[in-house]
Amino acid sequence: MEDDPSMVRSDGSRKSARGFLGPIKNKFNGGTMTEVTFGVPINGEEMNIPLLVPGMSQEEIDAIANMEIEGNAKNFPRASVIRAIDHAIRRMAEGKSVLYQDGEENN
Repeated sequence: MEDDPSMVRSDGSRKSARGFLGPIKNKFNGGTMTEVTFGVPINGEEMNIPLLVPGMSQEEIDAIANMEIEGNAKNFPRASVIRAIDHAIRRMAEGKSVLYQDGEENN
């Protein structure tokens, strides 16, 4: 995993192999999802936030697990996008990264 380029974020930081919800199999391409980041403006700044966050229903998770992810953010379920934005804003207000950091509690 040390040399796995899929485990490096676009900003160069290392992805967690777990994420907030644990690894989830993408049934569309067979890959493993832990974050599914997408770009969104928050407080006037464009940033990448994870779509897979605590509070998602199994139905939401299944919908994402059954879709093509790459280049398909416009088709992410709206409720999931809103939940992800709310989660990111809350974490920022708490002084935390919007992205899961290995070793932290699941929140």
